[in-house]
Amino acid sequence: HAPKPNVATGVIFGVIGGVTTMLANAGGPAWQIHLLPQKLDKLPYIGTIAILFAASNLVKIPGFATLGFITGENMLVGAALVPIAIASNYAGIWLVRRTSNEMFFRIAYVLMFFIAAELTRSSILELWKG
Repeated sequence: HAPKPNVATGVIFGVIGGVTTMLANAGGPAWQIHLLPQKLDKLPYIGTIAILFAASNLVKIPGFATLGFITGENMLVGAALVPIAIASNYAGIWLVRRTSNEMFFRIAYVLMFFIAAELTRSSILELWKG
């Protein structure tokens, strides 16, 4: 039986995810900490995560533009990567359709562990360097 979403934890992890995605492109783990225990089916889960990432990336555009991070060169690199992004999306759709809910979430939890370990490792190294 899946736990009901808690508004307080949704707001807390939503804010943490928003701040960390703006500062370090690392908002996903905070959002997933809130979403994974809800035991959504894989398609609503993927849709929710996709909307969160799309919305957070759209919100970043004005700030990045103001800071001068959006350049012609960046736009050309982005345009060159569009075919890879499209192919990756279709590969992801293909893979998700062939993965059971149980296996999908096992993989999600394992990947969350490795993401958390890498974020911790890289943060410690940055702090160590000073």
